[in-house]
Amino acid sequence: SIADQQDVELAEAVVSVIETCPKPSSNEKVVASELHYLKGDWKSAEKSAVEAIRLDPMNWRAFAARSHANWAQLKWARAHADLNRSIELNPHEESLRQQKETPQP
Repeated sequence: SIADQQDVELAEAVVSVIETCPKPSSNEKVVASELHYLKGDWKSAEKSAVEAIRLDPMNWRAFAARSHANWAQLKWARAHADLNRSIELNPHEESLRQQKETPQP
């Protein structure tokens, strides 16, 4: 639909701005990762999440983003490890615990 195409174009524009920023923050890289994921570009989602973790190894959202990208690429062990790390960093985030309870294939 036109709305979906507009959403994709907006996501691509946001990612472009973040990725051309000279010193993006960890959270900006997480946003880029999430937008890549939503577009189905899981390798780029993983790459942005790795960069977010490099910028801030205590960013639980970065580990959650990398977990999602790994899950989409069928990298179950890596996805599970990243989810566990995300939970360790933020044990009060309900959505993380719910993901952990989701059955794995």
